[in-house]
Amino acid sequence: MSYESKFELFVRLLYFCFGWKYIECPANMPMLKRKLHPMTTFIKFIVPVFLLTLTGCGVHRHLNSSTDSLANNNDSIRKIEQYIRWGKKIEVVDIFSNHRPVLSGLEKHRDTILLLQFLNQNFEIVKPYPDYPYQPKDVLKSTYAIDFNGDGLLDIIFVGPMVNGTITELFLHRGDHYEKVFSGDRFIDRIDFSDNRLDSFTLLNPGCCADPQFLEYYYTVKYSQDKISFILAKTVGEVLGTQKPQKILSIGDEFSVVSSKANLRRTCYIFDIIDSSAFDYGRYGNLIASYTKGAKGKVLGTKKDKGIEWLYVLMNSDSEIENCDYPSFLKQPTEIKGWILQTDTDWKQN
Repeated sequence: MSYESKFELFVRLLYFCFGWKYIECPANMPMLKRKLHPMTTFIKFIVPVFLLTLTGCGVHRHLNSSTDSLANNNDSIRKIEQYIRWGKKIEVVDIFSNHRPVLSGLEKHRDTILLLQFLNQNFEIVKPYPDYPYQPKDVLKSTYAIDFNGDGLLDIIFVGPMVNGTITELFLHRGDHYEKVFSGDRFIDRIDFSDNRLDSFTLLNPGCCADPQFLEYYYTVKYSQDKISFILAKTVGEVLGTQKPQKILSIGDEFSVVSSKANLRRTCYIFDIIDSSAFDYGRYGNLIASYTKGAKGKVLGTKKDKGIEWLYVLMNSDSEIENCDYPSFLKQPTEIKGWILQTDTDWKQN
């Protein structure tokens, strides 16, 4: 196989792994979803990284040497091609379909003079880091005046852009000053009030650029006299490009892993390690994580492929993970979505 053919195969594999969608966070919007032609995404994000790796890390020597597993391991190349052909036929979960900006609808009367005054007077505590590249006027559209503790004073929710994403900050109006009471990565996706007070909210973290890791952070809010605290109740993670279930279960049945090890995958296909240093992405195939015997979760859906029964599951955050190739899922206990073989579990169809 020629060098050009191997490079094309590499790009096609990345296209299948990461899909079409990515997230931008411009200054005047908390989230802008765009759907690009796949080659545009790879030219912009992945191809430069690959070329940099070739020229800067000496991988070209491996590609042209007799020891390079990608060039000489025809079995690995055949497996990749089979996986790509199979993947053209599947549907993937639309992770973004149920996520919309919510804060603008909570402002009763948007007072831009008040908001700009807040930003001008408090920008030193608003800025997430000292060399923040934006000015108050640049982030006015990302700032909201909402009474979230029910005391009749307008508090501030700031959903500001950063170089590598978005940050959410909450400022409590203390009468003569504002106090920053919360700061978290990315933007508010869902928000709930009870008795005119903020009760819970979800932060959505879609990753940056071509990062396929997608996380939701669920927070609950507690009040004690004049204090307010935010508790991370749970984190849910999934990977862009995860295959869509054939059947959705209305109530998630609990299950346990009965095999010594169960692999959680993005698709209903057993596609494992590619033994090549050139594959910095996808070298673990479609594997998300491996769980040990006794791990638990809930069944969200099912699919049968070539006579094999697969379960679309949400793994419990306290289940023991043997290995995981997605570091953002390991920063905190995370419930992870993906596909697992039914034979690795004790789940039975009712």
